[in-house]
Amino acid sequence: MKNTIELINPENIVEMLVVGINAGNIKQELPEIMQEPHDIMQSVFDVIIESINRSDLATTRHGLRKLYLRIFKFLPIEGDDDRIYIFERFLNKIKRASLIAIQKEDEGILYEIINVIEEIGIKICDGYSKTYFFQVINILSFIGIRSIEAELEGTTFWVFDALGNIGRKAASNEMKEETESVILILGRLGIIAISNKSNSGFIKLIKIFDDIGKIAVEKGLDDVCSKIANGFCILYEDVPALLLKEVIEGMVITLGNIGESAANKGLYATSYIIDALEVVGKKAAQNKQKQAIRLIIRSLENIGKSGKINGLLEAEDKANKIMNQLQNNL
Repeated sequence: MKNTIELINPENIVEMLVVGINAGNIKQELPEIMQEPHDIMQSVFDVIIESINRSDLATTRHGLRKLYLRIFKFLPIEGDDDRIYIFERFLNKIKRASLIAIQKEDEGILYEIINVIEEIGIKICDGYSKTYFFQVINILSFIGIRSIEAELEGTTFWVFDALGNIGRKAASNEMKEETESVILILGRLGIIAISNKSNSGFIKLIKIFDDIGKIAVEKGLDDVCSKIANGFCILYEDVPALLLKEVIEGMVITLGNIGESAANKGLYATSYIIDALEVVGKKAAQNKQKQAIRLIIRSLENIGKSGKINGLLEAEDKANKIMNQLQNNL
């Protein structure tokens, strides 16, 4: 039995409110049942929002985590449409909470929110509906865009990190479509980060693509490797001259490593990675970046050799042709 002082504690209030959610009353969230102003989740979010306004990290973290675990416990009700509707309402409330934190520029609170969303995303990779997955990565995309616009470098970095961890998990579980969607969102955020001169997110992006690419090759996810190569091409076109020198070597090394591994596996994505290296090579030649050109030639040489051994003769021919063209710029 809690005494009066203990009951005033926000975390204890959250605990009592969350425990009150059960398989019966969670159905009251459904549009054909719900009678406004009743909203079984809102009482918990009222405490969470107040915690955000007071920059109370512990209660924000505790409230979000307890609520999502409780909702997941009772999500398997009558049908998929019902489950998705309730989950979407939950994420919309998190979205509103994140907006308040962004307006306050409270990166401590945003860190807690992003951590919980990441935890949900990774949990969803283990057997939950694809719709849940796409809802989670879309809300991370939303927070990422707003944080870039607000010049919240820490939050931008954490969003990239969360998407990267979810993408790694999806790739490890051979969730092709989901992994590709993460790559596309990361690519869009990368372009926005570049246009807003947010360098930290872009540097992080290279590492994430490298990690997901390695997993994709290991799992034989050709299309995922191709999406990464295409993503690099699109991003590279938008990289400003001031940032170019800083990122080009990382991009080339990443593409080279993924390309060589793909060639060793005999994946058709090898050809797309060679195309991406050609795009990077042309821009490096325009900017007279000889060190980058040397790295590209070395990568193409390794990919070509691996391609030949594994029967990818077209890839070998293409790599040799590009190498010869780039040699003229040294």
